[in-house]
Amino acid sequence: RGDEEGTSIDRVLVVDCDVHQGDGTSTFSRKPPAVKSSIATRDCADDDRDRILRNNLHDRLFTLDLHAANNYPHPKETSNYDISLPDECDDTTYLAALKTSLAKAFTEV
Repeated sequence: RGDEEGTSIDRVLVVDCDVHQGDGTSTFSRKPPAVKSSIATRDCADDDRDRILRNNLHDRLFTLDLHAANNYPHPKETSNYDISLPDECDDTTYLAALKTSLAKAFTEV
């Protein structure tokens, strides 16, 4: 809500850690078709408000997604950091992947 209320947001990192890929979150960081920036978001329909906010955040929103490689959805969307884990991944493997990917994302974002 920062941009909507006139507050500056430098960067946002969304970390999605569950069995399926967060395909909605992944698509949010894509640049949408241009919309008129003069439209006040509070006066818009939900779809228009979402497009305006995406225009404002697409280059500052980063997604890190840990998910099962063979789980829904198919095909997968593209996140900034996609970590596909094998079926029946054990805790040690999962936590190592989480630690490594968080360190990389925090350094780069």
